[in-house]
Amino acid sequence: MKHFHTLWFDNTDLARGTEYLPTSVLEINCSYSLRPNSKVKLITQELEQNDDFMLVIFSTKLFLKKKLPLEILKQIKEFNHLNLTPQQEKLLAELIPGEE
Repeated sequence: MKHFHTLWFDNTDLARGTEYLPTSVLEINCSYSLRPNSKVKLITQELEQNDDFMLVIFSTKLFLKKKLPLEILKQIKEFNHLNLTPQQEKLLAELIPGEE
């Protein structure tokens, strides 16, 4: 299980065990839209508190994406972005958190 990149925990009663996730996991999909009382909501709440993941809400789905290391963010910011397509610019805006 050490090479998983995306995990889906939709509408289940899994409620714990995030400490056993392999480090290769980059995205966790954990929607509870079909079963609002399902226990997967507890995993979502736990991972929201984790510094390694950030919550992304898209339509009715919840995603937890692993945050990029600061060194990678620095490289992205320093990259010459003059020739990016609009799609690439949008992706870049999603990757780099807003600076306050």
